[in-house]
Amino acid sequence: MRRFALTVLFVLGILVFMPSVVCAGYPYRVGTFAIGAEGSEFQRAFINCTDAITTETLNYAPAWLSGWKYRKKITIDHTKIDSDLKNFPVLVKLTSSNFDFSKARSDGYDIRFTASDGTTLLKYERERHDSANQVAEYWVKIPSVSSSANTEFYIYYGNSSALDGADPTNVWDANFKAVYHFNGNYNGTTGEIKDSTANGNDGQACSSTQAPTEVDGKIGKGQEFNYLDKDTIHIPDSSDFDPGGAFTVEIWAKHFDSGEANCVAIPVHDTSDYKWAIYSNAVIANNWAPQFVVKTASGVTQTDRSAPPPIVAGKWYYIVGVYDRTLPSSRVKYYQNGVLEASADGYDEDVLAGDEGLHFGGRYNQGCNTTYTWDAFDGQLDEFRYSNVARSAAWIKASYHSGNDTLLTYGSEEKSTKVLLLKTDKTNYSLGDVVRLGIKLNYTKEYLPVYARFKLELEEPVGEPDVLFQTNLFPLLPGFNVTKILKFPIPQTFWIPEGEYAFKATLTDSLGREIDSDVARFYVNDTLKVHYLEFDAV
Repeated sequence: MRRFALTVLFVLGILVFMPSVVCAGYPYRVGTFAIGAEGSEFQRAFINCTDAITTETLNYAPAWLSGWKYRKKITIDHTKIDSDLKNFPVLVKLTSSNFDFSKARSDGYDIRFTASDGTTLLKYERERHDSANQVAEYWVKIPSVSSSANTEFYIYYGNSSALDGADPTNVWDANFKAVYHFNGNYNGTTGEIKDSTANGNDGQACSSTQAPTEVDGKIGKGQEFNYLDKDTIHIPDSSDFDPGGAFTVEIWAKHFDSGEANCVAIPVHDTSDYKWAIYSNAVIANNWAPQFVVKTASGVTQTDRSAPPPIVAGKWYYIVGVYDRTLPSSRVKYYQNGVLEASADGYDEDVLAGDEGLHFGGRYNQGCNTTYTWDAFDGQLDEFRYSNVARSAAWIKASYHSGNDTLLTYGSEEKSTKVLLLKTDKTNYSLGDVVRLGIKLNYTKEYLPVYARFKLELEEPVGEPDVLFQTNLFPLLPGFNVTKILKFPIPQTFWIPEGEYAFKATLTDSLGREIDSDVARFYVNDTLKVHYLEFDAV
């Protein structure tokens, strides 16, 4: 097999390999490779036609969250973001198709999210982490979402000693006054329905006999309402629900075709004299026909229930009502699945304050005291939010895609570095020099005490791999830290043929059995006068 001469440099925590090249009248400039943690500063070395090696310092970003073994890049599709958003709560939905639950804690306590720099922690709420069934839902607060370029962030996992890092109340900005995920088994106990915001607007089912049933919802768990039982949820009154001149209500809903659902509230503020509501005042051709209603001093304004596309039984819909008195027209807006479907002018007035709280599921003007089954909701509700601002059309569209799990894409799994290599004892080199290299192995995986050997190989397009170097056996303990001193001559000039190569770093036990390994691949294009060897971690 053809052997390759390599310059091997230890610089600033990263092992750098630099093939030497023939200077046949061309200013060949050969890039370098690093097997090491991202976020480290390292030096890229070059050989020029005077056979002198020069260096320049670069920053290899983004960095890695210390103590975590794995991460994935998550990307927000900017084509679904119509204008820039601030402090946007995005749903990260994990399944067996995009996440390896066996590599995280079963309770999800080691899940972390960072900004694109890899280290700035983001606030998140864990709605559910069910490792047995391999499903999880997290809400992550993204400080800034761009409409012109994809926004990227990371999910980290693989830290068995991590404590719970969830911070639910700080995921939702100050304009959110109530957020309910509707996950729980309700029986009418006071405060059983938890508000995820800091406002503490908790609620409960009207009674044990009017309690909806927890089921698989649109996002995690949700609640199923049986119209025969007149199931209804009540949230006690709060000044937070008095919107003044602007507010937004959002909910995911699915209705069944068995109930008439004639005057259903999802939800209503006040029942005897409702102040605002999303409700269905009719069923058109067996399809639900909701509308958004507000009441001000001059009267009631409601959107046209026949304008939106029909809400077909058995399907989930994202329904939003927005009120903004500052607009000259179309102050009352109804959105369905992220699209504005109906509006009404209304009055330049604040919405009237109420005193009876919120109700979900019963008749709009009766709530817990709904008389007839045909006025009760038959279907499922999930993920209700109330804000005291008029959310933008871009916010609503992005929220629809987020809840519908059509906003994000998930990258491949990346592993943290298990081998860190230190710099050499020389800063200036000449061809043929012998360089002392310090190799520091820092391995954190938990194994029983065993002797191990570290080996580094160069895999070529054909033939057997070249063993660049390997250590003697040394004790491998959990969290071990061993230093070795190796000597390498800087080789003479030499040519690199075209092809794909790989450096493989391997830890083996005393019997030669592999404990762990990492591979770094690169490609050389022999047709170029200047060869840049590009690093691609796999």
